[in-house]
Amino acid sequence: MGFKGTPAPWRLATMGPNGCPVIGDRTTMVAMLAHTVNEESQVLEAMSNAYLISAAPELLESLITLVAQVELFYSKEKDDYLPEYKAAKLAIAKALGKP
Repeated sequence: MGFKGTPAPWRLATMGPNGCPVIGDRTTMVAMLAHTVNEESQVLEAMSNAYLISAAPELLESLITLVAQVELFYSKEKDDYLPEYKAAKLAIAKALGKP
């Protein structure tokens, strides 16, 4: 269950064309958020998205570790897990491109 994408850390690297936030590591552009800069709220939304995306590798790694700890210390009966645990497992699968 490993992430195969660009290794962390990702940073809000630079502002790209038209003021679009660019996220990447030191050598690779991971994402550029396109947005229309008509209103300040649109810039705020784009920047908020950029901060979340730049934290994605660390969030995924932390969630994988947390789920592993839950599985280690709690009941092995899958039905006993909290809905949040199940949601975490689904989020991890989504992030890793698994059904």
